[in-house]
Amino acid sequence: MSTRRQRSLTASFALAGLIASSTAAASPQSAGAGSRNATAVRTPTARTSAAPSNGGARRPKFTQYCRTASGLDAFPFVGGGVGNIAGGVYSGILAGFSNQACGVEDAIAGGVDNSIYPNGGPDYSSFIGAGTNNAIFSNGEGGTYQSFIGAGAGNVVNAWDAGIGAGLGNAIGAAGATSFVGGGSKNASNGEYAFVGAGQINVAGGTEAFVGAGDSNSATSYSAVVGGAGNIATGTTSFIGGGAANKTSATFSFVGAGASNVASGTEAFVGAGDHNSSVAYSGVVAGTSNGAGGSYSFVGAGTFNVAPGTEAFVGAGDHNTANGYSGVVAGASNKASGTYSFIGAGQSNLALGLDSAVGAGTSNQAGLVFFGAYSSNAFVGAGTSNLAYGNNSFVGSGSQNHATGDYSFIGAGSGNTAGLTAFVGAGSANKSSGQNSFVGGGYNNVSGGKGAFVGAGGMANFAAGKSAQNSAAGVDAFVGAGDGNAAAGLAAVVAGGESNAASGALATVAGGSDSSASGKWATIPGGYLNAASGIGSFAAGTQAKARHAGAFVWSDNAGSLAVQSTAPDQFVARASGGFYLYSNAKASAGVRLAAGSGTWSSLSDRSMKTGVVALDDAAVLAKVATLPVSEWSYRSERGVRHVGPMAQDFYAAFRVGEDDRHIATLDEDGVALAAIKALHAENGSLRARLTQSDARLRQTEARVAELEQKLNALAKQVQLR
Repeated sequence: MSTRRQRSLTASFALAGLIASSTAAASPQSAGAGSRNATAVRTPTARTSAAPSNGGARRPKFTQYCRTASGLDAFPFVGGGVGNIAGGVYSGILAGFSNQACGVEDAIAGGVDNSIYPNGGPDYSSFIGAGTNNAIFSNGEGGTYQSFIGAGAGNVVNAWDAGIGAGLGNAIGAAGATSFVGGGSKNASNGEYAFVGAGQINVAGGTEAFVGAGDSNSATSYSAVVGGAGNIATGTTSFIGGGAANKTSATFSFVGAGASNVASGTEAFVGAGDHNSSVAYSGVVAGTSNGAGGSYSFVGAGTFNVAPGTEAFVGAGDHNTANGYSGVVAGASNKASGTYSFIGAGQSNLALGLDSAVGAGTSNQAGLVFFGAYSSNAFVGAGTSNLAYGNNSFVGSGSQNHATGDYSFIGAGSGNTAGLTAFVGAGSANKSSGQNSFVGGGYNNVSGGKGAFVGAGGMANFAAGKSAQNSAAGVDAFVGAGDGNAAAGLAAVVAGGESNAASGALATVAGGSDSSASGKWATIPGGYLNAASGIGSFAAGTQAKARHAGAFVWSDNAGSLAVQSTAPDQFVARASGGFYLYSNAKASAGVRLAAGSGTWSSLSDRSMKTGVVALDDAAVLAKVATLPVSEWSYRSERGVRHVGPMAQDFYAAFRVGEDDRHIATLDEDGVALAAIKALHAENGSLRARLTQSDARLRQTEARVAELEQKLNALAKQVQLR
């Protein structure tokens, strides 16, 4: 505001206050006509007014009279009343008491102690309609022509083309040309084209300033206050709709309503509420004690929300904070401080990293600030006390989950931890700390090796003194499910079960319980208390112990004693119910080792045979007689001797079996039986012949004995002679 306007406005207020508060008044006395209206030219002197007072109070008026216009072209006019003075050319007073119109073409319709007085400046065509102690006067700087006061009391106009409609103690200063005060009390307009509609103690203090109504509102150049109390619009083209103690201090700033709101920057906006503030190009829609402190920042509603950064956003809630290019939709005590960070809702959530986000929940944190360095693209969906620290880390929901490594993932659950590029799907107290490791779910599972895998399983309890924990600690190790399993070897696998361990490199335990595959490439398909400690060994069943490289051990569940290998590359099996080996799809051909037996039984059921042909046993015997039978050793055996024919000789002789490299025990037994039958037949024939020979011999022996008796008798006779 210019010095001239300040000085004029101050003078106007002083005059209005003097008029409104005085208790004494002066009244003119006509020298020639007593109390009649005066038209004669007089030197201005002090005058007193005998008009009725307002509650006994008398207000002072100008202490000087204006002179009555003279000359043929003056034409002053006083229509009636008492003590009225028309002192200007073509001026006129229609009625009233102690009014004076001193300028050219000035007019007063009526009222008491109203004045239009040039006071050294130009004045013409001004008008006062009625009222008391209203004044239009010039301070000598700009004049008061064509101004008006409609009615009221103690109103003052000190500018040209200005007007006051009515009211009490309103004022238009010298800088208020073409301004207007509609009514009210102690309102002031001191700028060109300024406007005050009504109310009290309102000030339109600049060019085209506007105050519609209210109490103690003020507006400067091109600004507006529609209503309310104690509102101040000091910014050019700023606006306050209503409310109390609101302020707009910058160009195009806006406050709609509410209390103690401040729009301090260019195009700043506050819609309503109380104690809200906005800076340049920012906005607060409503609420309490919200602040939009960054350029283009926004707060929708709520309480004690702050958007101090550029393009920051807070939708609603309380005590939420959004820094540069970040947003908080709702909730309480949430803080989005990372650039382009976001919090949807919830309470006490933090989005600290670049492009980090928290969807909802309580006390969740996405992103980390460490010695000025920010992690980025971290996300927490919901839940409680979840932390996503790493770059591109993710926690879906749950509670107290920590995704600490870059590209780490936790879907849900509680107390889970995921390291660099690690994954935890769900569950509780799971830890996937190895790079590229995986835990699907369960309780207290650990995937600690690089590329290790734990599928699921686990229970929140302790059994037999052992922690119910699955652990994949080896590089590329895998635990599929179960309870208390451990895969510690390189690329070791435990698919499931309970208390199983795969500690050998590339070892596998498929299931079961309390089994251990500690040898490299060792395998246990399942069962109980099995151990495969040899390289490439295999153990299955119950208490099978493959302790040597390449050993295969199978043990049934019949006894408490373990079955174990005694040398490398053994096949050891116990089946106390018997062994059955079938060689066709229908399980109708094969061999059997009966329970408790030491020999194999081959299938030899007549109903299972076809193409039966009787043998020539003698021919078979003859072939056996010519079949070479040797003593020999297998090249793969160590000093063990065997007796038998060669497969080629056997095949050449009998043409049975699959080929000339193998001899089936059934064929060998059949040949032997046929040969035995032939021998038996031969033996029978020989026995019959021997019987006949024995009979003839006995006959011969009887005849010999008889002859011996006769001979002995003849010998005795000879001796007697």
